[in-house]
Amino acid sequence: MKKNYLLGSLAILAILAGFSLGNGASASTSVTFSPSQEGTIRESFDQQAVVEVFAPVGAVSLQTTFNLRLVAATEDILPLAGSNAFVLSNKIYSLETTDALNRKDLNFNKNLTVTISMVGMPGDTSSLGVYYFNEPTREWKIISESSFSPAKGRVNFGLSRPTTFAIISGEGQATIRSSQVLGAKEYGNGSLLRGADGRIYVIANGQKQRIMNLKELNSYAGRTIYKVDNSVLASYPEVLGVKVLANGTLIRGTDYKIYIIVNGKKQPLRTLAELQKYSGQKIYNLSDAEMASY
Repeated sequence: MKKNYLLGSLAILAILAGFSLGNGASASTSVTFSPSQEGTIRESFDQQAVVEVFAPVGAVSLQTTFNLRLVAATEDILPLAGSNAFVLSNKIYSLETTDALNRKDLNFNKNLTVTISMVGMPGDTSSLGVYYFNEPTREWKIISESSFSPAKGRVNFGLSRPTTFAIISGEGQATIRSSQVLGAKEYGNGSLLRGADGRIYVIANGQKQRIMNLKELNSYAGRTIYKVDNSVLASYPEVLGVKVLANGTLIRGTDYKIYIIVNGKKQPLRTLAELQKYSGQKIYNLSDAEMASY
């Protein structure tokens, strides 16, 4: 088993990546691990906070680059005024990953252990909690299994996936809204969503369809895959066994007639002139059962 402690090589990696290590602080750190390695990413931010992330052997399935950075504490991400909550020292951190197949922010096979050591952490931590930021709902959600050590000025907790996190004085609130929350985000046609189990879905006409293989996923190359809570996925009905197609999609049945999808229903293109309006657009061949669903 290869053990990979990166404290010694961290400065070299950071310099090669173009980061400044002046006064022991930098804006970001990137480190690469293989599945057979364990290692620790350690970074100091503004000489006020040190974040250490330990990845055990087998935490990832492929060689993966981890990026640990500080997030700007702007109004759109800070707790809502009047929520009786604030981010300790205005320090918000983000852990992001990219694997050898260029897939971003996949769930970990094993939890990572994170330690935040902070100058000026209160002796009484009863009102503090570690929270992660749920991007789709623009809310902070508490990480229940965290352990504060006030005498040492640090907290330990686990992460099952890459995320944005912070220490927040929230008086035990399980969920804290951010300043620009107006309700859960709605995703439009073609949006790609990934739940906690790593499954990826495409949204069309208010429904979700699971992407079953890499070939199908490659057809959406270049699109952002949004990490969402299972509660967000549950808000979209799932169509099983039938491909969900967006408005404007051209389809063709076994009788070779061509249709266009409008509001979830097929409408025939009866003339060549009508079809020529969609010149160059892909036509999807569907089975009779699939055609009958539209």
